[in-house]
Amino acid sequence: MEPLIYAIVGPVVAVLVSLKSTQVITSKQDEKIAALEEKAKVLDERITELDRSAGTYLAQTMQPMAQAIKQCQVTLGIQ
Repeated sequence: MEPLIYAIVGPVVAVLVSLKSTQVITSKQDEKIAALEEKAKVLDERITELDRSAGTYLAQTMQPMAQAIKQCQVTLGIQ
């Protein structure tokens, strides 16, 4: 009778331990996924913000250069 009990209880205990370890691993992975999703959301917002401000920044940067080129053209008599 004793080997029969071990044959039944052993696999049941193994399944329970396996389920518990799977639950722990899954919960850790869920936490990591949530953290990564939050980082992705922050990065997406930052990229959107940079895209919006890139045009303005480019215009502000290019305006003095365009004026200097125009002045050079006028000085040289090109225009």
